[in-house]
Amino acid sequence: VKEEVEKHVPSALFSGSVGSEMAFILPTESTSLFAPLFRQLEQNRELFGINSFGVSVTTLEEVFMRTGEGTLDDIGSLTNLQAGSNSQANGTTGAEERLQVNGADRTVLSSSHSAIQIVDQSVYQHRNNGDLVKGCALKLQQFKAMIVKRFMNAKRDKKALITQLILPLLFVLLGLLVITTFPVRSSDPARELNFANASANEETTGLFADLRAQNTSGNLFQHLSTYLSQYNMRGSDATAIVNTIMADNMGNSVKGTTLTNNAQCCGYTNLVLNPQCADTLYADSLTANGSDSYDGKCADESDFGYFHCYSCMLKTEPTNKCPIGVNQSLTDSTTYYQEHVLSTSDAATFFKSTIAGFTLSNNPANESQTLARAWYSDQGYHFPATSLNALSNILLQFYTSPDYSIKATNYPLPNSAENLAENASRSGAGVSLAILIVYGMAFLAA
Repeated sequence: VKEEVEKHVPSALFSGSVGSEMAFILPTESTSLFAPLFRQLEQNRELFGINSFGVSVTTLEEVFMRTGEGTLDDIGSLTNLQAGSNSQANGTTGAEERLQVNGADRTVLSSSHSAIQIVDQSVYQHRNNGDLVKGCALKLQQFKAMIVKRFMNAKRDKKALITQLILPLLFVLLGLLVITTFPVRSSDPARELNFANASANEETTGLFADLRAQNTSGNLFQHLSTYLSQYNMRGSDATAIVNTIMADNMGNSVKGTTLTNNAQCCGYTNLVLNPQCADTLYADSLTANGSDSYDGKCADESDFGYFHCYSCMLKTEPTNKCPIGVNQSLTDSTTYYQEHVLSTSDAATFFKSTIAGFTLSNNPANESQTLARAWYSDQGYHFPATSLNALSNILLQFYTSPDYSIKATNYPLPNSAENLAENASRSGAGVSLAILIVYGMAFLAA
């Protein structure tokens, strides 16, 4: 096969063989001789034992690899190939020159002379010095080469410059913009304590009652309705209803009926309001020693307010388990106000519409003194302080004028580092930034 190739193309060079494959370098100036060669090889494939054959242009990678092998014969062959390519590209054959390489004469085109000199000088420079670039200098050289490569690629392909540089940068900048503009609450804001934040409507009520037996101060609730109306609330006067409940249970009356049998005392579904019933049931509870299992006078009445807890009748103050007891609670007229709330309320809607209450009563210890109380719904965190501030404003405007008011503001404590981290994690800004960065990096070339 080699003899046949060299017979048709005398200047052909045997490049080598790998396994059952043979490679030859054919100069471009001999392209007119290729057709007879290919025809002869095709006609005698069985004779030469050829399975297939082909021709391709030498790639830049092969030139570099051949140069790296350092054999001057191969360098000369590649130089001849390069010179032939240059001549074909320029449309001229060029002048031939004689070069001395390892004591052998080589005929090349003058247009490739400079290429031979550059290759030979580069090879001998590295080999004569015996020093290879290592360490940081090598990394710097590689980095510089990659920068130059990227720059040249970007010049050739403007679209790649946009997708690989501008779009990732825009996505990262957009992510940073999201982080800087995303609302992250560092600390809870200050809150003014009034009913403006209660989402009040026309049905939202402030229940009030003036229960003083001796009124020497005047109508202290004179400006109550006006004060509540500025928050879209209305005042509801329960004074008459509470006084009626009080009158119907005084002396020997139980819910307006004369007390003739202690069994009538078991008819109180909330609080025991009659003083005689209270004394009787209190003594009965003392006998039972506060035992829940004692078979008391109202043990068979499931509607009795203390049916599930007889020991609660001994309590003098309400607890999370027990209502007000039956002994000392009736000395305070606001007990009947509580009875009115309990008898008319339901757990589903009442305390969402009736969010505050206000009462005036005589001080049991000194009847000439007035006790002003603010009541509140448990449906809002700030309702206790808001109700108390409302009562203060109502009394202030009574003693001065409606032009005066008290403004109360709640300033929460600064958030701890744990709360700040939790607020930041819930804000979603970090997730948005991560998603945008991933999208931006997706445009980068591998």
